[in-house]
Amino acid sequence: MNFSFDNVEYFSLLLFIPFLIFALKLHNLWKQKKQKSFADKKFREKLFPKNSNYKLKILLYSLFILFMSIALVDILAGTQKIKVNNQGTDIVFAIDVSNSMNCEDIVPSRLEKSKKIIEDILDESSGNRVGIVAFAGEAYTLLPLTRDYSSAKLFLNTLSTNTIELQGTDLGIAIKESCGLFNPNQKYGKTIILISDGEDHEANEDSGIEYANKREVNIICVGIGTQKGETVPLYENGTQIGFLTDAHGDIVVSKLQEKSLKKIAKETSGMYFSDTNSKKIIDFLNSSIKKIQQNQNSRIESTASKHYFQWFLAPALLIIFIISLTNLKNEFNI
Repeated sequence: MNFSFDNVEYFSLLLFIPFLIFALKLHNLWKQKKQKSFADKKFREKLFPKNSNYKLKILLYSLFILFMSIALVDILAGTQKIKVNNQGTDIVFAIDVSNSMNCEDIVPSRLEKSKKIIEDILDESSGNRVGIVAFAGEAYTLLPLTRDYSSAKLFLNTLSTNTIELQGTDLGIAIKESCGLFNPNQKYGKTIILISDGEDHEANEDSGIEYANKREVNIICVGIGTQKGETVPLYENGTQIGFLTDAHGDIVVSKLQEKSLKKIAKETSGMYFSDTNSKKIIDFLNSSIKKIQQNQNSRIESTASKHYFQWFLAPALLIIFIISLTNLKNEFNI
């Protein structure tokens, strides 16, 4: 069995043992000298009874310092399983704000429904830190990880398809931006909830998947929209100015594209879900978060070295108790 020491600097306390022995012997010689100067030999034996426990007292004090020093050093050996209490999960909501999220195949719109879903999740959250990333053709962090859910809701309310000027949908860059919010030294409890209609115009999800896996981040994907789809209204200053058209001027019909979202969820050990019923989506997300937390609790269990300080602290306390009980300190006159 390999041994190590947690606080090796406390070995220096052992230097007090020879100092203590020397000091006590010096004190005893001084006391004898004073006794000789005080009275003749025939009176000294009556006035000053010989201390027969002198060596025992030195031994007890020395053993106390020895055992206390080793207890403070804290010998480590072997391993034991430990489990850290779960302090909650870090969750980043990555929300699609591309123009297609204005589509009204989900009432009132894909984007507004997504925002309401996140708000409802926040209402039921407790102890989790949350962050918000908005993405379209590029991605921006709107809110770093925080437990201030009121602030999170305020940032959600400001989201619109005008939040990001560069349009398109780049799922890969959304994942990378979201991963950047997590502590790189944190092993578990890192989750991205990515909400999108799945129209990835950049086909860049592979780089995002690789990036997330290297950082041990789970991604839960939620598909917003319908297979049938709908036209995409365009707004300016809150007023509809027309419909989204393609390069040929034809009105675009936006449909839910699940392929990329399913791939991201599968390859990052996450989950995918889609439904037009927001309550079912909320129930799915709450259930998924609980499963991740349970898995986090089991994975946090790890091994650590066993501590043996108690085996030396107990005799040290026993010795100091004996010293106090027998009043040896007073007999030393110190």
